[in-house]
Amino acid sequence: GNRYQGMVTWQGDSLAQSIEGYFKQSEQVPTRLWIAVNAKHAAGLFIQSMPRESARLGKTSANEHWEHISHLSATITAHELLMLDNMTLLRRLYAEEDVRLFTPKSVKFGCTCSLERGENALRLLGREEVEQELHAKQKIVVTCEFCSKEFVFDRVDVERIFKQDKPDSSHQVH
Repeated sequence: GNRYQGMVTWQGDSLAQSIEGYFKQSEQVPTRLWIAVNAKHAAGLFIQSMPRESARLGKTSANEHWEHISHLSATITAHELLMLDNMTLLRRLYAEEDVRLFTPKSVKFGCTCSLERGENALRLLGREEVEQELHAKQKIVVTCEFCSKEFVFDRVDVERIFKQDKPDSSHQVH
């Protein structure tokens, strides 16, 4: 899918509070987050009110259920987050609830940057601005803001990029 970058105001006294504020303001989804870190590990507990569940329960019941789960979750300690396995942690927090643990999935960073995206960035600037930069520095470096990969463009590249944008007069229909 497409990746978008947004900026939000830092809220609260912690990263967790700021993320909660983002979900409340931007996504309008009740969210709570607890984060714990030590020298070797980082762990977190993330809960959200699910819209379909709210619709199924009705507004009052959904709010009561959210408050109940939030209060249970708030009893977690940093030590528990860092030291307990997931199932033990969930059973301790939500002993009376029907809890299901999904199969874990590995998380890895996979940037979708490409030479083509770098070329498109130059097209957005326009030929005049690109030519000025090229004249001043002999090359243009486009850096991906996600993975820091650099794409270097010289005069030959710039000519090719902007030549592609010109309609070929031999194929025009009159």
